[in-house]
Formats: sequence, structure tokens, C-alpha cells
Amino acid sequence: MVDFGAYLAGPLAPLLLAGAEVIKVEPVRGDPVRGWRDGFYVACNRGKRGLALDLHSPEGARVRDRLLAWADVAHHNIRAGAAPRLGLDEASVRAVNPRVVFSHGTAYGPLGERPNWPGYDSVFQAMAGWNIENAGEGNPPLFNHLGTLDILTAAGSAVATLLALYHRRRTGVASSTAASLLNTATFTSNETFLDESGAVAPCPRLDGDQAGLGPDYGIRPAADGWVAVVAPDEERFSAVRAIDFPSLTTTEALARLDAARVPAERVREFHWFSVWDDEENLRTRQVVSYPQREWGELRQFGAYWDSGDLPLRLDRACPAVGEHTTEILAELSFPPGDVAALLRCGAVAGPELPVTETS
Repeated sequence: MVDFGAYLAGPLAPLLLAGAEVIKVEPVRGDPVRGWRDGFYVACNRGKRGLALDLHSPEGARVRDRLLAWADVAHHNIRAGAAPRLGLDEASVRAVNPRVVFSHGTAYGPLGERPNWPGYDSVFQAMAGWNIENAGEGNPPLFNHLGTLDILTAAGSAVATLLALYHRRRTGVASSTAASLLNTATFTSNETFLDESGAVAPCPRLDGDQAGLGPDYGIRPAADGWVAVVAPDEERFSAVRAIDFPSLTTTEALARLDAARVPAERVREFHWFSVWDDEENLRTRQVVSYPQREWGELRQFGAYWDSGDLPLRLDRACPAVGEHTTEILAELSFPPGDVAALLRCGAVAGPELPVTETS
């Protein structure tokens, strides 16, 4: 795969498929998310090799075309209006490699009047009504800082890409995929339906205390923290009503709930630290650890899913800007003299290569 994406929704889909060989292409100055939300870059680019490339230059276009000719998949979330200028619209990509699976992540989708509009997760959460639904009844809107729609859009794009590869294997026909934040926002907020009269059917709403969807489905305050409970039937709801949560510790409350077969868990405030530091998690590779050129040792979650005989790459941190530029160019059959020329004109960059000023 060649990953030309940036920010979160674009690069995360190739990460999910990084049992394959994935090359992350970013500008010679780096992915625009660097220095703004470095955590996004770390989270979305492990398992990949990095190539720093000036796609605006004729020399960079030569490298781009060799990458595309090599690839089974080209994936990006570049806006529709900008993609042709970079040679990354579907027609340009297929002119180089007719057999490539072309996967495109967008904000508003590829059709209509808005395919070139920018889009961010928070904008579509607002559009879909999540700022209202997550606030609780009667409260002002609540901003959710998590990139939930970005993540789900990336996951959908990864699945669609796999299906397109399967389709190509079965039929020999290379196809394209498109995912959008708008479609994800619509899908995730689709919690109710229209009844026979055309009215919106009622559905559970978060209460004003932001503690749940009702007394049988939410979080309860105990003496030393909070406990999440789900009582799916009257028998277990009766057990929940019989517990005086404020008089019990979370451990005591969970023991009572477990005895009554009520699904429950402690609300963990500092869960991350126990996850990263647990040696058993490291041994089982639920958490992986590796060095990274710019930030030192990184620990991240292990495999997000099991692909059978093609496991995710869990031994490669996110690349530094152009960390693998020279080895990728060599694999693309660029001789040392051509690599030097690409460097001199600023078409490529990497940690061992001086950055050349370009216009």
C-alpha cells in the first residue's frame, strides 16, 4: 500500500492493514499534523515505512509514479480538487497502474457540490447531533474531543479496501472505494426510526446528570469512585435497586453485582497507566514497545484485529520524516546518482539527508 493521507482518518486505514507493506508518503516538511497533534501522527502511522516527497515537483512525480506502479493499493484523504494537481485522482493513478485499488477518504463524499470542502471530526459530530446527545437532557452542547468519526471512517475504509482486493482477486477487476465523514456521522447517529405516521420513534436519551440512559443503564457513584452497570432484565434491575452504592466501595459494589450476574465494571480514571506498565500485557503483545527516532521508546496498543496469516506489524514505530527514503528509492530501482539528484533539487528528504530549501 502507498499511503498519501494526512491527519487521522486518512492514515489510520492503512495502519489497520499494516500486515501488508505500507509506505507512508509525507511532504518533505512532514505531515501537517506534526507539531499540531503529534499524538495523531504516532497513533496513525506505526507499522509503516516513511518516504518524504515533494509531490508538486516533476522529480517528485517520477517517484510517485514508481510507487503507484509498485502498489496494490493507493490510499489517501486528499480533497478532490487538490488530488488531480498532485496526480492522485483516480484517473491519474489508474493511468500509471490500471490494477491498483484506489481508496479515497473524504469529508462530504465524492459527489454533489461539496466534494472539495474540508471537514473535521468535530464538525460532523455537531452536524450529526452528538454534541446535543452527549450533553444530557436540558444541558448545553458538549464538545467531544475524541476523533470517533475519524476512527470509524478509517475502519470502514479499511474494510472496503479489503473487499476491493478480494473482488480483484476473484474477478481481475480493480475497483475504487470511497468513505466519508458525512456517511459515518449519519450511520452512527441512526439510533431510531420513523413509525407508520412518519414520526420519530422514541429512543433512550442521556439524563441531565450525564449518568446514563436510565437507572438500569449508566454509571453509579460509590464511596471511592464510580461503577458502570447494565441491567437488561427486571431480575437484574431489582438487584441493582437493592444496592446502596454510596455506602460501598467500588470493589464491594462490583462483588454484589457479580453475584447477581449484572454486567458491571469500575469506571477507570487512570486506566492508561496500568495498561502500559503491565508486564503481562507486554508479554502477550496486548501492548507493544519499540524505539522511535524522534520520541524515544513508544508503547502502544497491540493488534487491533486478527488477520489470520497476515498479522499486523507490531515491531515498527511511526517513521520520522522520510526515515526510509533512501531504502525505498533503492527498492524502486533509483540508482545512487538519481537519489543524489532528487536530494539536490529538494524532491526528497530524510533524517540522514539535509533538507533542501524549496519554493
